[in-house]
Amino acid sequence: MKVSVVVVTFNQQNTIRETLLSILRQNCDFPYEILVADDASSDNTPQIVRQLQQQFPGKIQLFQNKTNKGILNNYYDCMIKCRGEYICDLAGDDVWIDPDKLSLQASLLDNNNDVVLCHTNWICRNVENGKSFSPWNKQKYPFPHSATQNSLTQLILTHPPEPVVHLCTAMFRRDAFIKLYEQYKPLFRNPQYFVEDLQLVTLLSTVGKFRFIDRISLEYRIHDRSVSNSPRFDKIFDLYFGSVKLTRQLELVTKTPHRSLTKTYRRFFHFLLMQTFHASDSGRKKLLMQEATQWDFHPSLKSKIVLLISSNKRAWNLTRQLWQFLRNLSKPKR
Repeated sequence: MKVSVVVVTFNQQNTIRETLLSILRQNCDFPYEILVADDASSDNTPQIVRQLQQQFPGKIQLFQNKTNKGILNNYYDCMIKCRGEYICDLAGDDVWIDPDKLSLQASLLDNNNDVVLCHTNWICRNVENGKSFSPWNKQKYPFPHSATQNSLTQLILTHPPEPVVHLCTAMFRRDAFIKLYEQYKPLFRNPQYFVEDLQLVTLLSTVGKFRFIDRISLEYRIHDRSVSNSPRFDKIFDLYFGSVKLTRQLELVTKTPHRSLTKTYRRFFHFLLMQTFHASDSGRKKLLMQEATQWDFHPSLKSKIVLLISSNKRAWNLTRQLWQFLRNLSKPKR
């Protein structure tokens, strides 16, 4: 088996067919498998996958969870089942739009033993208005196309506004992943982290080069249901709080110089502090303050002002009410 494609899905009956068909349309002269990990969907997602199994015999394996495992366990339970020399993944609501993606990337890895991961360009599409746009400033990938290990690891952990790698565009070596998974299993399985891609991409960057291919292979779909677009401050806090905690552990494991990440921790701290401020959530604020003692950074002036205001419950509530009032005034009238 040359390539394994992992698709994790949950209640995506409206998109899973198109996702899987975009994989099945790949032009390949080598065998590849599709592993679908359904996390106990309550809609017709599994039935649609079974229909495609019958239509394309031997191509799709369905792993249907009886209970919901969550993204981390569902993803990595499926990953360790892969048999391919190389692994790709695709979310159950996105599509590949380059039919030569798998063949192009497999050829690159075949001919470059020092490259552990290759990835491509991609576009975003807003499912509400149907508009597509580039994720990059000036529509150009802002990082080196071929990056060495140390500089790449540090770059990933700074969390630049434009992502270094979108994992759904990537192909990487299975043997490298398995070795890292066995060595750092707690980083892959800790449910407090909430993300499955940061640890994988960061650790892969420590064992080989990455190569960027300037072809658009992925249409990444943005919708209001995603956790990162949630209007609830508590969910946003939990997602990014887990991400920064993971960043700290990855910093220590990879021995990345802490001074290169102090601005990142300062930025994360202010963002998370504002989530607790708007939600009037003293419990999550306390968690943040406890965790931030490990980050060794100096808070910004804005953060210091927010900390001062939120130290007094009355001042905190009055400021929140004023903020909400001003926000309502700025909303366009219908």
